[in-house]
Amino acid sequence: MQPVEIAPELEAVVVAVATERGCRVARDTHYDAFNIELQWWSGNCLHRIDFQPYPEAHVVVTALADTFPVMGKLLCVLRKVVPMFPYLAKTESTALGTLYPPFNSEHLRKEIEGYVCKAA
Repeated sequence: MQPVEIAPELEAVVVAVATERGCRVARDTHYDAFNIELQWWSGNCLHRIDFQPYPEAHVVVTALADTFPVMGKLLCVLRKVVPMFPYLAKTESTALGTLYPPFNSEHLRKEIEGYVCKAA
C-alpha cells in the first residue's frame, strides 16, 4: 500500500483544535504512516487520537491510551533519549470512526471535538 499524505484541511483543523485545547500535534508517528496525532497527558496516561489516511481518500480515526505504571512523562522522555530503553506503557486502542471527503472544516471540527470527548 502506498503511503498517503494527510489532507491539508484536516491537518489545519487538528492543529487548531490542539492549539485551543493545549494539546500537542505529532506527525508521521510510525513507519510510512503519514499520519497525524492529537496528544495530551492526563496523570500517567498519554491520550492520542490518530488520524490515518488511506489511498481511497478516507481517514481512519483511532483513540490510543498509553498508561504508564509511574512517572509517565519521564518514562516517555527516557525512551526517546536512552538507546534500547523499553516502552513500559500498556496501550489500549479504540476505533472512533472514519472521515470521508470532502473535508469541510466546520464538520471536521465537530467530529474531532466529539472524538476528543470520547477519548478523554
